[in-house]
Amino acid sequence: MAKTYRYFLPNNKGEGWSLIILDQDGKECTLFANGDYDGHTARFYTDKDIRDFMLGVDSDYLLSKISTENVFNASKTEQSIKQKIIEARTSGRYDKQEAREEWTLLKDGIEWEADFHNWVAETRMGLYDAADLAYYEYPLRARAFAYQVLPRLQQVIRKDIENAS
Repeated sequence: MAKTYRYFLPNNKGEGWSLIILDQDGKECTLFANGDYDGHTARFYTDKDIRDFMLGVDSDYLLSKISTENVFNASKTEQSIKQKIIEARTSGRYDKQEAREEWTLLKDGIEWEADFHNWVAETRMGLYDAADLAYYEYPLRARAFAYQVLPRLQQVIRKDIENAS
């Protein structure tokens, strides 16, 4: 028998609002969410009641379920490249001149993913080492939903379960 739970989380301290529907039909569970964080859908499979399951879910797990997209982060990529150059210099892998040449390749900075690909084509690090320096992350709205809305939802679910007892 299908069970559906509906939770409305109003705007709280500027964190935005969300309407969340938890639907469970046997072992298949679905989270539908809409609001200031865009729309998100996630599927779960569990023997537990969907509410109990959601109480055990952490933000990182939920994030992996609601977002399959990764966004290039230019500033963190540039930081990781600079850190790698510094490590190569201090370990003796690069001499002073080699480190300076690598640093000069970044003179215009990394602002776009294309800039990173151009840097990879010019660096002496080698494709394998250089490719690992790109930094990708989940989109901001998905992260905000997972890290700000989920804890609020879990509080409401706890109260819902207590009131039902």
